[in-house]
Amino acid sequence: MRAKLVTGVAAVVVVIVAVVAVALASGGSDDDPAAAHTVTWWSPNWDKEQAERLATEFEQQNPGTTVTIVETTWETMADKIRVALESGTAPDVITELTSRTGLYAAKGQLLDVSSWYTGSMARDDFLPSALDAVTLDGKLYGVPFRWDGSALIYNKDMLAAAGYSTPPATWAEFETMAKKLTANGVSGTAWPLGNDANTATRWIDQYFTYGGDFAVDGSAVRVDPAKAGEALDLIGSSIVDGWASKSSLEVDNTGLRDLFINKKVAMYVGGAFDVTPIQQAGINLGTALYPGVDGPGTVSADGFSFLVPAGTKNVDDTRKFVEFLAQPQNMAALTQTFPARTSAGNDPKFTGELIKPFFDQLAHAKPNPGYAGMTELTATIYSAQQSVGLARTSASSAGQQVADQAAKVLKP
Repeated sequence: MRAKLVTGVAAVVVVIVAVVAVALASGGSDDDPAAAHTVTWWSPNWDKEQAERLATEFEQQNPGTTVTIVETTWETMADKIRVALESGTAPDVITELTSRTGLYAAKGQLLDVSSWYTGSMARDDFLPSALDAVTLDGKLYGVPFRWDGSALIYNKDMLAAAGYSTPPATWAEFETMAKKLTANGVSGTAWPLGNDANTATRWIDQYFTYGGDFAVDGSAVRVDPAKAGEALDLIGSSIVDGWASKSSLEVDNTGLRDLFINKKVAMYVGGAFDVTPIQQAGINLGTALYPGVDGPGTVSADGFSFLVPAGTKNVDDTRKFVEFLAQPQNMAALTQTFPARTSAGNDPKFTGELIKPFFDQLAHAKPNPGYAGMTELTATIYSAQQSVGLARTSASSAGQQVADQAAKVLKP
């Protein structure tokens, strides 16, 4: 009897050890082993269809693992994510605006995923500017998958009628052509200066193009007042001098596109999202790189990334899922505009004649500034640009106002 009892106990011990070993190997916990096989993903509602398809595909490739999707919206995602990270109730993976990554990483709220960039997720396959946007102190705190910048949009027929067979390649050419194209109720160009965000984006593009930067100085972030003024002047003087539409001071991106479709504007700087509606309107459309000093200009870029909260317990399954989402074909499927990986850019939807310049422009891009205080600075940029565009303030004075406000509100 003793011999049988010992044998039985030994068998039970073996079973228990085996179960524990399996649980530990899968990243499980004593409280809820099943949780080790569930990855919770906060994904925006505009990605709903593709997100659900990819989650199902991942589950099929990884039997026993479940992906739970919680939808977020543009209006609520920033506050929801901030609260979750601060309270320690965040999910395993979050789709979030890339420019906000640094704010969370600086508070220690994100997992350092630098070691994930290897093998099928090779670091050198990602656009450098996209990686810069998720980097803090040399460590990577996210995996960018969508990366967007602006490029030049123009009416081929209008340019041809003015004697031009190719679009402008530099700002000097852009200005010369725009002045010639301004006639008979048509403006050479226009800007979307009707709200804070659109105005700040176009100003930052010009500021970067002409050598401006956001320089960290101790506990502050500095803006060059001279370059700030130059950027304000480049945009504002086009309106004051009459070769940019006066409507620039009132319209947003959609309003600007409508002016172009109605043949009131010959060319403008816009996004890839403008291409389809313009084509549907029957415009003979052309696109090109953003014109700069002596070649392509530098635009500000932003997009979306996969972020992993620092408190995530199910790291192994989460890493496997993020690596799956970051595969070129999956990244392309999730991307409405452009992917953050070069290889994903080979997808046919990114290689058309009209779309390609927007993707090529990303090689001439810098991350959109994501510093704390940008909301306050954006309001100042809007006010300054309106004032210069109405010839109420000199560009140099307005540039100093922007620089002073940046020093006051921006934090690294």
